[in-house]
Amino acid sequence: MVGIDGSFLAAGAVVSLGALIQSVTGFGFAMFAAPLLALVSPALVPVPILILTIVFTLGTVWEERR
Repeated sequence: MVGIDGSFLAAGAVVSLGALIQSVTGFGFAMFAAPLLALVSPALVPVPILILTIVFTLGTVWEERR
């Protein structure tokens, strides 16, 4: 069985904190997560950040619809 390495845990922590910032302020996920994820693994920027930003934004739109 393959173990989880430190970079995977660091990326998960960065994305989680970025999502928290996005949910509290309404913006800031990419501003916070992109530079830190680039330090963890350059392959995680920019396409995965854009996909996650779209998912978070659509989730917010879905929850706030009326």
